[in-house]
Amino acid sequence: TGQLDVGRALFRRSRVMQMVASILEWMVKIVAYVLPSRLFVPKLSSTYDCVEPVEEGSLPLVVFSHGLTGNGDENAMLCSALTREIVGGAIVAEVHHQDGSACEAVDEDGHKIPYIPDPIGSPDPRDLRPKQVRQRANEMKSVIEYLCAIGSGEESSDPLLNRVARLIDPRRIIPVGYSFGGATVAEYCSTVGLKRVEDKCVPCAVLMDPWTYVTPRDGSQGFNFPERAHKEGIQTPTLILGSEEFSKYPGMRAAT
Repeated sequence: TGQLDVGRALFRRSRVMQMVASILEWMVKIVAYVLPSRLFVPKLSSTYDCVEPVEEGSLPLVVFSHGLTGNGDENAMLCSALTREIVGGAIVAEVHHQDGSACEAVDEDGHKIPYIPDPIGSPDPRDLRPKQVRQRANEMKSVIEYLCAIGSGEESSDPLLNRVARLIDPRRIIPVGYSFGGATVAEYCSTVGLKRVEDKCVPCAVLMDPWTYVTPRDGSQGFNFPERAHKEGIQTPTLILGSEEFSKYPGMRAAT
């Protein structure tokens, strides 16, 4: 009888723990849904002086694209490390995307761009995600074209930017992206950046845990993403860094 009572107590405790775990799971989902649009990210900036003189037009340009709910600031340490770890150095530009995928972004007038939560039903993710990735790829292109134009002699209002941009070698553009940023790099290399790829000005691309398969939250059929890259491929040597956990998402491993 004593063993039976203990068993019943453990069973009741187990059910209570399951209920607690279920409640916590839903709380985490609610926080994850709401937080990106409410999160305040303090801005920190730092500059480094070049230890050795660098010739104009001698450094590759690495353009980094952040993931969903991220922004350029959160990858500052990684991008700073890239400038030191790439042999010979590099210029690294971080894109703050304005498509509604960033936890913090502003438009040209300084107005905050709200984060668009993962849609359920409307807007249809089959419309939203392709639209966003096209905008992201165009933003990446704009950054590259702008910096290369300054590097070729055009003047900006920022003397430091003029000095840095003139170090860029326009024949060595390296797009790098994480998650949604990985999809952005794939979209760029297969669409708006294809001419630079064909002109051998994009020697390689790096996709870190690229978001290659979209699973709608409404339970409808998922789809490969971005479409053009899946159909025609990326015509430049591409390094894919994929974590074990990311590959466990439904459809992700087969689509990468």
